[in-house]
Amino acid sequence: MQLKLQVKENNQNLHKMKDNQIMKVEKPPIEVGCICYTVLGRTQPQKPTIELRKMLDLLVHASQCRSPHCQYPNCRKVKGLFRHGIQCKTRASGGCVLCRKMWYLLQLHARACKESECHVPRCRDLKEHLRRLQQQSDSRRRAAVMEMMRQRAAEVAGNAG
Repeated sequence: MQLKLQVKENNQNLHKMKDNQIMKVEKPPIEVGCICYTVLGRTQPQKPTIELRKMLDLLVHASQCRSPHCQYPNCRKVKGLFRHGIQCKTRASGGCVLCRKMWYLLQLHARACKESECHVPRCRDLKEHLRRLQQQSDSRRRAAVMEMMRQRAAEVAGNAG
């Protein structure tokens, strides 16, 4: 049985397809069935959380590793993905599948990363972007609450007079 996680385009919810049944999964968007099995060389899936943890550990290791003949499993593959990301002309926005998968991993890492001086490529940029998105969301939520309170106050004032 092959598990594949995919992003639902309209609202970025992640779904797990299992024997043509779609179930919502509360995880950040990443195609585990493709990138983890490709990079880690797996043919059968393990638990997705274990695979993700291994991929994120590998991402951190490869971003710091300077050995051209590193023995850490799949380190060279991830370094190759880093090189691909630098050289790719299509990019994730243009539809490059490798770049899209790498961006998913980088975003997942950035969401969980607590290091101020992280060496994973684009981590600081992504954390800053996520922080700005959270601030915008908070501002919209506060504005909606204030508008609701204003409307209720107007209703109360209208009913009292």
